[in-house]
Amino acid sequence: MFSSVECVRALCRQRGVPISTLESDCGFANGYLNPKKLKKLPYDRAVKIAGYLDVPVEYLLTGEGAKKAPLPEEEHRDAVEEMKAAFWGGEQDFSQEDWDEMWADVADFAKFRAEQQRKRRNGNTT
Repeated sequence: MFSSVECVRALCRQRGVPISTLESDCGFANGYLNPKKLKKLPYDRAVKIAGYLDVPVEYLLTGEGAKKAPLPEEEHRDAVEEMKAAFWGGEQDFSQEDWDEMWADVADFAKFRAEQQRKRRNGNTT
């Protein structure tokens, strides 16, 4: 049986990317990609990981398709825009500048929370 988590772990091994780095950079908890606890990635997480590893989402979810073929730039941009719309409940009455600003805020918050988690994990609560 295909495991999308094992697929991600294999890609990370091939590319020399530590799982902990991928988890941190994507804003996931340490140990999230544990194949003993998680076999199939939720779609939103698969999209994020696919973007990070530059592979098609379908490959992560099904194991089919070219594992190293990146999405064409236009398709990737469209996918990101769809994620942004989904993130805000489908609201699409924003200018491109609004989208970019809000998305930057989301990315900053994800980095902030990841740093908090790292500090907490290392016993540093300051």
